Amino acid sequence: AAGKAEYPLPMYCNAALRDPLTNPPATNYESGGPTDNVLPIWKAAAPDIDILAPDIYLSGNEKVLKVMDIYDRPDNAVFVPEIGFNPINAKYLYATIAHAGIGFSPFGIDDNGGGRTKEEMAERLQPIANEYAMIRPMMREIAKWAFEGKIKSAIEAEDHGEQKIDMGNWQAVVSFGGPGRGNTAPPNAKPIGKLMIVQLEENKFIVTGTLSHITFRPTGNGAWQYLKVEEGHYENGSFKLLRIRNGDETDWGGPRFGNVPAVFQISLIVR
Repeated sequence: AAGKAEYPLPMYCNAALRDPLTNPPATNYESGGPTDNVLPIWKAAAPDIDILAPDIYLSGNEKVLKVMDIYDRPDNAVFVPEIGFNPINAKYLYATIAHAGIGFSPFGIDDNGGGRTKEEMAERLQPIANEYAMIRPMMREIAKWAFEGKIKSAIEAEDHGEQKIDMGNWQAVVSFGGPGRGNTAPPNAKPIGKLMIVQLEENKFIVTGTLSHITFRPTGNGAWQYLKVEEGHYENGSFKLLRIRNGDETDWGGPRFGNVPAVFQISLIVR
């Protein structure tokens, strides 16, 4: 409070996490910090701290996504000031955005004396660099959609199983796998696939991802089809078409994403 009286800047506090699933004894973690079991106490006792922010060095989808759920509160924006720097964790950027997160920062991208070669560093950096490059031209749109609750994500779990996302009159079905013909593609060697979907209108979506495939099912009766699947990018707030996807590119389990994220605008119709 004294500092903000001089410089009214947002203040956050890093949280070294405990296991969010097992309720471990306080002797097993840094129990003085804003861990998941004491967030209400911190909010009441330290109201001048704006954000309680998780440092995520846990492994596994269930634990990481549980942390996102816990720290996403009406009085607490999701902000990830640190997450373990490895290619698998790039997928949690999508989960952060789906929680209307305001920041996501892998730790140690400068290697900090870790002794890795330039080639090793490039391999570790590329997945997250690709995502930042994709998001940058549309970051204002993403912020607005996230604030409006229009974004959902599918993050590949360790069992590589397909996931379903409810989108009103539609259910999106997401499967994960490498390059190939949709649901016949080989599974990913590691659980690194991800997908993010934005519902612009009842039957219109923006979808991006890597190493995943998406198809749709109407929640009601009736045959359906893709009206149009457009690949492109955002520029000055507008979607700019690069190419139309059709034929095998939208068959075999739906539009698919490779190693590098792409942005699709998908329009559906029920016949």
